[in-house]
Order: sequence, then C-alpha cells, then structure tokens
Amino acid sequence: MPVVPGAAVVLLRMGADRILGLLKFGTSAHIDDFVRGTLYMNPLHYFAQLEADEQLDLRGDSFEGIGRLIQADGAMLSIQVQGNYQPVARIAGAIQWRPTDGIKANLFCMYALREPTGPQFVDPLNFRFGDTFAVFTNGDEFLRRVREAAALAGHGLHCHLVEYIDEQQHQGEVGIFRKRLRFAYQSEFRLAIVPGVETPYRLHVGDLSDITITGPLAQLNDLLRLERPQQNLPAPH
Repeated sequence: MPVVPGAAVVLLRMGADRILGLLKFGTSAHIDDFVRGTLYMNPLHYFAQLEADEQLDLRGDSFEGIGRLIQADGAMLSIQVQGNYQPVARIAGAIQWRPTDGIKANLFCMYALREPTGPQFVDPLNFRFGDTFAVFTNGDEFLRRVREAAALAGHGLHCHLVEYIDEQQHQGEVGIFRKRLRFAYQSEFRLAIVPGVETPYRLHVGDLSDITITGPLAQLNDLLRLERPQQNLPAPH
C-alpha cells in the first residue's frame, strides 16, 4: 500500500457538506487489514458497554443505543393512591428512552476531515486511536464499493455524518447518528449495517490499496495540505 513518510497529502475535493476527505485511524495491524478490504463492524451495544471499562473518552459512550431524549429536569414523578396523586421523586436531567429490543446495528466509524478553522486539520486527541492512518484518495469510490458489498451480503447500509448534541438541551430522537458534544473532536462519519447482528461483523469489500494512502498518525497534521483553486486572472493585453 502507498505510504507517505514525509510528503504532503493534498486534498482537493470539497463537497457541499464541506467534507474534505475520509480517514480511518487505528493500529498498524488493523489499518493493514482495513486496506486489504475488511471492515470490522462492532454492534452498537459494544460502545455503550465499553465506556465503563475505558478511562478515556474514545470509543465508549453510554448514550449509544438511546432512542430519544426527553427533557424533564425538575419534573415531579407521582403515583395515584386512592384517587389522589402522591409525589414520589423529582426528575433530575433528561429521561433516556431506549427501544424495548434495543437498536440493532453494526458500525464502522471513520473521521470526516473538515476545512480547518485553526492551525491543525485534526484534533490531536484523535491520535489516541492508534499509530497509523489511512486516507482515501477517492472517497466516493470507497462508499460505492461498501454499498455494493453490503447489498451482495444482503444488508441494508446507512452512511451519515454524526451530529453532536447537548444532552442538556436536545429534545427528541438520538439513535445511531447522534452523539454527545464531548465527542465532537472525533468528527465522525459512520457506516451502519441495519439491522445488525449481536456480534462483531466483518464486511469484505475487496482490496482498497488502489484508493488509500497510509502513514504515521502522529505526523498526520504535518502531512496534510489544502490547496485552494486559484482565481482566474484576466489575460494580459
């Protein structure tokens, strides 16, 4: 696979959603497996369970699998006794509603590179995910291959940017593609197989080495460069 130890990666494509490119972070072994064409997709409940065992705010999130948030801070829970309602407890914070059978999905998580608003393209907090990155030279072709592989395997595939919400203010649906603001630095783009399976799932999409470039994750910000199109200048008379 192509590796760039020192040269800059130039990303030119800027879609209407302002995504410059798609990247994947991980250990060298995991990135090698990915570039060979295997998407390792954990079930949604894995990420909720992981938070209790993970000290850093990386993959674990107890909010995963919540269907809706109902803002009820300060509301009083009462119970009817002999025709009269008696107070039981005052609600603190939002009510987290989860579907009875849970949300069934297997996820593959990526980083959506945005136009930088500061000196760095990628928040260095993401460098805790491993030691290697993979960046796509053709993100549209990657998604086309993933959709084709999922369809051939008989799965429904959903692809969306994650929206980051304030859990103290958000009212309504949460689901697969919303996370808390504390995770906004991850700028996540998710591929979800719905309905998923209870165990990790490997989606084989075929060799991706023709559309990926890999390199050391810690050096990523030094390797990236954005070249804006030059303005058309009037021809000299």
